[in-house]
Amino acid sequence: MVPLKGSNARINADTIKLIIYINLLLLCALSYVSLAPLKSIYYTGLQFLYSSHYKNILIYILILLACMLVEMLALGLKRSSLYKLYKRSETAKSDLWIAGIRIIGLASLLNVWFTSGLSVIIPDFLKIIFDYNLAADLSPYLQFALWFVLVDFSEYWFHRLAHRVSFLWEAHKYHHSATEFTILTGNRIHAIEHVSRHIFVLIPLLILGAPLEYYLTVRIIKQVIDLFQHSMLSWSYGWVGKWLIFSPVGHRIHHSKEREHWGKNFGDIFTVWDHLFGTYYKGEVVNKLVGVTDNKYNKSNVIKDYFLCYVLTYERLTKSLRNGSWLVIPTKASKAGMKKDNGQYS
Repeated sequence: MVPLKGSNARINADTIKLIIYINLLLLCALSYVSLAPLKSIYYTGLQFLYSSHYKNILIYILILLACMLVEMLALGLKRSSLYKLYKRSETAKSDLWIAGIRIIGLASLLNVWFTSGLSVIIPDFLKIIFDYNLAADLSPYLQFALWFVLVDFSEYWFHRLAHRVSFLWEAHKYHHSATEFTILTGNRIHAIEHVSRHIFVLIPLLILGAPLEYYLTVRIIKQVIDLFQHSMLSWSYGWVGKWLIFSPVGHRIHHSKEREHWGKNFGDIFTVWDHLFGTYYKGEVVNKLVGVTDNKYNKSNVIKDYFLCYVLTYERLTKSLRNGSWLVIPTKASKAGMKKDNGQYS
């Protein structure tokens, strides 16, 4: 990572070049420790030679279009994701570009690049340490069920940490910076957050043990549910949305700028974790707007926003290393003394 002074540092072409050069040097240096990052880049490129890759892309796009059609029929054309993406506001452009990169399979390259290869090296190291396979003797169906629940449980706690640990919140804020929902907003995740989340979730899964196909299947199911969660649909799913699976309304509340919604509804799929740990929103108010206070994004272009998130996350991390303060809000701070940005989601 590269140090840049001032959280409002202007992200220009020279800054972007500097970040690229330094990450290239770090990636080359780490390649002496492990060739895994270079192998990851190679296999990412290799996948484009296989027809199965394009079939998977086509299937996802068809699912995406079907969800957009359902949403348009429910909301009307001018409130739909298709219309917002057609109008191309700055926030919609970010959704479109980041989703496009993920859909065609290039997200792993961003993960490797923006972490200088650590996105591959750390998981490989963890696989050696935590390779216990405790569920190896269970039936495949039970293994899959355990994986599904464990992934969602781990995602819940990572999400809470992402709102609590200062540098993780800075990276996660990129997702919350969307000022309007499109069905693609769920893809609006920075590489730093994506890698951090993957590493956090990977440890318990390695301890449990199961085929990689289970994890991929869980991710596909979660992505489809995620499409509707990031829409302005007024669906609450009734009893199911309260006690089982998060609805579009339930997740929209998590993205709210209203103070009474802050720190609520962290669950990814299941609502049970929020009920168990006291973070489920029990009120009746449903927000019409989404976003964060003191939003630094959607003011220039997609590339600059992406690099700005990198810079701001680095600054938060180095500040925490210097002063030993890792939390967004000090534990003993009263709500009256919280800064408006820091108090929004803890």
